[in-house]
Amino acid sequence: MRRGEQHDVSEPATTRKLGRLLDSFHSSTGLAVALRPGHGVSRCPLGRVLAQTSRGRSLCRQCLGRFPARLTGCPAGLQPLALPVRVDGQTVATLLAGPVFHRAPTAERLRRLLAALHPDAAHARQLRAVYFGMACLSPRQRNAHRAMLKLLAGELARELGRYLPAARAGEPDCIRRARQIAHAQHAGPLTMRDVARQVHHSPQHFCRQFRKHTGQSFLDYVARVRVAKAQALLVDRRLLMKQIAGQSGFSSAVRFNHIFKKITGQSPTEYRRALR
Repeated sequence: MRRGEQHDVSEPATTRKLGRLLDSFHSSTGLAVALRPGHGVSRCPLGRVLAQTSRGRSLCRQCLGRFPARLTGCPAGLQPLALPVRVDGQTVATLLAGPVFHRAPTAERLRRLLAALHPDAAHARQLRAVYFGMACLSPRQRNAHRAMLKLLAGELARELGRYLPAARAGEPDCIRRARQIAHAQHAGPLTMRDVARQVHHSPQHFCRQFRKHTGQSFLDYVARVRVAKAQALLVDRRLLMKQIAGQSGFSSAVRFNHIFKKITGQSPTEYRRALR
């Protein structure tokens, strides 16, 4: 996937599946969740109320930065739960949940917020209702929600990966078919020669075409598919590392560790620890 490409995530089958996945997260957590194109922009219920006045928009300006900027400038002290959704190593969307309070909202902080805004009585009542209605999560709850978001982001990436390639202008059918094979057969032995035969091309021609249209080799693409699968499996702490390696298509635990860290910057153990 080359830089600067645009991705259409509006294909009907994709949209329905993504909607079900997002609804599942919302039902489980009670948090608002949305999938934004590219690096996304946070949409905050309190921010929408604040933005009704020019002074409120000015206060909220730091909250409207692009992911992964944190909302450290939020006048109310809110923070988002946000994760990138990556396909072929590129961010195609951002999964945004919340935002939430890390500490319980207080009357004193609301008082300071109202003092800075000088709202009329009706606007002040609206702000108060939304402010105290925002979710407040403990560190343990935030970690649990992030773990669920990571799992959801992995599922979304795999779902988008099945449809985005077909929508890319100028991509040959053999490349689209090769991507599908990678997702369907990643758990077993998969060589570039085998796939070239399945898409009816010589290995040399297939290799050149795949790199031309994706910016990476087919084996690098398969490695990323396998790592994405491993990331989803790492959420289940009942699974041993050797089981995850095998189910993801890696021939050994040593190779699993090496490829996983090369792609993510973390070892599988470090990645799993971060999910707590």
